[in-house]
Amino acid sequence: MARRFRFQPSLSFELLEDRTVLASFQFVGGFDGNAWSSARNWLNLDTGKTDQGVPGLADTATLSGTTTVVLDQDTSVGTVSISAGGISASSRTFTATNWLWSGGSLTSGTFVNNGILTISGDVTLAGTLSNRNQLQIESGSLNTNFGFVTNTPGSIIEIADGATLGATLKPNSSLQIDN
Repeated sequence: MARRFRFQPSLSFELLEDRTVLASFQFVGGFDGNAWSSARNWLNLDTGKTDQGVPGLADTATLSGTTTVVLDQDTSVGTVSISAGGISASSRTFTATNWLWSGGSLTSGTFVNNGILTISGDVTLAGTLSNRNQLQIESGSLNTNFGFVTNTPGSIIEIADGATLGATLKPNSSLQIDN
């Protein structure tokens, strides 16, 4: 008598890499004391809906209204664009890889630039700005109001013709001016 074997297919899985999707958010505010961490305060520009998360490390955050965002936790984003309003960080740290800053203010706290920070308008700093790569003042002015700029060794500050930097450097910071 012949034996019959039953074929049983095997099932296998392949592990895929992370598929993080970059998102763009605009601060609309009005909820939870204008807290950065409240998803209700952010409009996801890709879907056109609010309450779909907050900007993260790879995302773009846009602040264009007159409202000041309250940073209620240490935060890092890929790109931040500030044309009005601003960020109040209290004792928190806000880090971005790329900055486009044309208006508004950064108050309290520590603001860290890990990439290129481009200023193209009159802006106010009332906290500590740590420049770890490149700060470009293309037009307008960076005014410090009880604020400090820390320029780490090897970092660059470029000030275009007609632009101004009214800043106080913290001890052990360096400022190199090339003409």
